[in-house]
Amino acid sequence: MLQLSVYAQEFPGEPTDFKGYDLYKVKVGKRGSISVVCPKEAAPGKPWMWRSFFWKALPGIHDTDLKLVDEGYHVVIAPGDVYGHPKGNALPDAAYDLLTTEYGFAKKCSMASMSRETNALFRWAYTHPDRVESIYVNNGVTNLMSWPGGALVAGSKSK
Repeated sequence: MLQLSVYAQEFPGEPTDFKGYDLYKVKVGKRGSISVVCPKEAAPGKPWMWRSFFWKALPGIHDTDLKLVDEGYHVVIAPGDVYGHPKGNALPDAAYDLLTTEYGFAKKCSMASMSRETNALFRWAYTHPDRVESIYVNNGVTNLMSWPGGALVAGSKSK
């Protein structure tokens, strides 16, 4: 039997178990969904970390992030994608608004990313510096001339 956290009523739907933590898929308007990993007890102020792409694919990454969950952080997986194009801010913007207004999350989040999703993370942080507490990047792509290799970003119709 799945044991629910104290936040089971906070998010709609049934959680799935992720390494002993409640993980919710949360619908964010018409833009898509995010995943939220909940601590057993939230730290004061409800701190959270926005983790972008590749989270479930890399056990070393999510195992490390779960240390923050142990400390009372929520980990929110909200990919921006589209290689840092401003269109990629739509889902993280909507997620931020939802989490901070409806669920009382802290107004500043920590952010973590790797690989090409770093471009989306930096785009969002550049656009909203007042919403960012800290940033951690591991092997991030920071040279837009090398990724996506000078090609057009899908859906942008411009570089």
